[in-house]
This record gives sequence, structure tokens and C-alpha cells, in this order.
Amino acid sequence: MKILHFFWTYTIKQNANNIQSKHNETLAIQSYFQTSFVTRRELQEDDNNCAFPNNMLEQ
Repeated sequence: MKILHFFWTYTIKQNANNIQSKHNETLAIQSYFQTSFVTRRELQEDDNNCAFPNNMLEQ
């Protein structure tokens, strides 16, 4: 029974570690997209404040 208990707890720990690592990957991806979104928004605001906005240069 002790051997069975050991394998049972080991499997649970492995599953928890896998879930945690997948969660960490998700957080990393989310933070990457959030920062890139903020950067794009800031660039857009810079374009709006620019003396020669992009839409003016295109005409």
C-alpha cells in the first residue's frame, strides 16, 4: 500500500507541476501581448501628437 501511495502522490505532484508550467507559459504570453499592445497604443498617440501625422504624409 505504501508503494501505491507513493506513486499516487508522485503522479499528483507531476500533474500539478505540468499545470503550473503551462500556467506560467500562459502568463508570459499574456504579458508579452499586453506590453506590445500598450506599445502600439503609445505609438499611435505619438502619431496623433506629431507635427506631421502619418495620414497627412500619405496624402
